[in-house]
Amino acid sequence: MPLNEEEAKRATGGRLPHFIPNDDSTWENRSANQRAGEEYLRNLLEVVGQNRLIGEDLGLVPEYVRPSLTSIGIAGFKIPQWEKEPDGRLSDGRHYQRLSVTTYATHDHPPLKVHWDNLYVEATAQNSRAALDEMFALANWSGLRIPLPQAFSTEVHEGLLKGLFESESWIAIVMITDLFGDTQRFNLPGAIADSNWSERMEGTPSDWKRSAAKKNQIARIRQLISDSGRL
Repeated sequence: MPLNEEEAKRATGGRLPHFIPNDDSTWENRSANQRAGEEYLRNLLEVVGQNRLIGEDLGLVPEYVRPSLTSIGIAGFKIPQWEKEPDGRLSDGRHYQRLSVTTYATHDHPPLKVHWDNLYVEATAQNSRAALDEMFALANWSGLRIPLPQAFSTEVHEGLLKGLFESESWIAIVMITDLFGDTQRFNLPGAIADSNWSERMEGTPSDWKRSAAKKNQIARIRQLISDSGRL
């Protein structure tokens, strides 16, 4: 509403609008939070109409959040490297819940190429077994059969995208930097700097259409999508 803080206080008798949920320390509080959350989300579903509402259920979330989202028809996220079985293995993308959105990274994460090459440096220069294990896990998850450790390449890039597109998730989505296998980053969470949200892609879509290299890359990725059955 077009009110400043003092005007809002006068309109509400001194009580500003706020949202203070219960903590999740008791069964009663958890149930109350779930009921309240579902009420808010159902209101949002009415507003979005024919559009789709996606729940960013990432990080540490209460155990009732994902089942709750599913019960009212809202897709949550599947980040392959975070979806794990009780024994630590990455969950098979072919068994992902259909009502979900899968991606390797959001705006809060480093691009796929940066993440992979960081693992490569750690696995080689620093002899990190954990980094090598993660490379193997991602390669196996996507069906990429290559000797490791190995730096990011066209084969690695397209192999990882292929695994994502072939998952069972209803939507598979990638940041534009991951689509092109670039290292450019637009946001660093928690950073207060002019560099956040000020980066721009080099060129325009019209420029890319005139670039033989970009056209060839887009054509190969389009074929991966087609082969996965998503086109």
